[in-house]
Amino acid sequence: MLKNIMEEIYKDRIRKITRIVSVCLIIQLLITYKLWVMAWRTVPAVPLFSFLPVNPGNTIDFFLLTLLFIFCFILVLLPSSRKLFLLIPLLFFVLILEDSSRLQPWVYLYSLMFLYLFFQSQNNANVLFAWKIILSSVYIWSGIQKLNPHFASEMFPWLGDFTGAGKYFERHHWFAYTVASLESLAGIGLWIPKLRKFCCLIIFGLHLFILISLGPLGHNWNHVVWPWNIAFAWLVFDLFFRNDLVEVKLSLKKMYVASLIFIAGIIPALNLFGKTDHFLSAGYYSSVASMAVFYFPQTEKDKLPLTTNPHLYFDQHAKLGILMMDNWAIEELNVPVYPEDRTHIDLAKKICPCMEDQQGSGIRLLVKKRYSSEKTEIEIPCSVLLK
Repeated sequence: MLKNIMEEIYKDRIRKITRIVSVCLIIQLLITYKLWVMAWRTVPAVPLFSFLPVNPGNTIDFFLLTLLFIFCFILVLLPSSRKLFLLIPLLFFVLILEDSSRLQPWVYLYSLMFLYLFFQSQNNANVLFAWKIILSSVYIWSGIQKLNPHFASEMFPWLGDFTGAGKYFERHHWFAYTVASLESLAGIGLWIPKLRKFCCLIIFGLHLFILISLGPLGHNWNHVVWPWNIAFAWLVFDLFFRNDLVEVKLSLKKMYVASLIFIAGIIPALNLFGKTDHFLSAGYYSSVASMAVFYFPQTEKDKLPLTTNPHLYFDQHAKLGILMMDNWAIEELNVPVYPEDRTHIDLAKKICPCMEDQQGSGIRLLVKKRYSSEKTEIEIPCSVLLK
């Protein structure tokens, strides 16, 4: 009897969370609408797999985006529509094949949540357990990813500018390391009953910090992460802050356990050795990913799209123009370029044909070592990129 009651409570909780995630997806798709249809943007698409270029065309792009909106609206009204939990991730996958910049962390994490809901729909406890694992692993690994000198000296002082203590943070790196450690430890503490609510409060504070830093009171930047932060704060409240009267027995099958270990453990761990992608490993705002710019002769400035103008800088001595590639993407698409060297290089390959001087234009990558302040600049001209 009690088990049946708890099953109903869990089912109601899953429906509520599904509605929250669906609403946030709708908002984030609206914020990033240019990202999903090539006709609405000037930033070139970079296929997920360079050996498999996918170009379905603007009509198909628009149709798939429309389906995403419709399916999310249906889930808001009918959050138990099981087929949609598979169809939404599949639609995202098709769109991501065309452009890897669509593989944003929120797309990846929401898709994982829907997939576990689809494959474990007969066991509400398994669904909630999987969601808890995914959620807590985000904080654990995100904190670990930030334990590097680049986060301490570059990213954290920038994030903390709104406090007026940005310069202080630049000189005193211990503060950044403390915040990163707190995030990781709070993710672990979510599983310790006596510490759970305290750790939830720490996580709420971190989300508030990010919202203020990136919101209108701060840098007013990367707007798409605002609803994502609110959604994850709510998920922490609903999945961890609230206490359950009793735990429903889990049915841990081998594939279920193996998938959770792979997603929440192996993929993020391998990123510490450069073997997996940052966005799939909770490497958000860790400042470890390489920085990329496209350089070109000043005389060829007019060959670039007009949308690049606010993100161009000029070296009068070298007579070179510099395009900040990530700034261009964020301004136009409301998302950064997928933060991997191969993606930036492939994006540069799309820009190179615009340039007449193939030797005098190309990409510069500022590659960072994770555990030291050392940075290496790599320059690849278009003449090499287009071979």
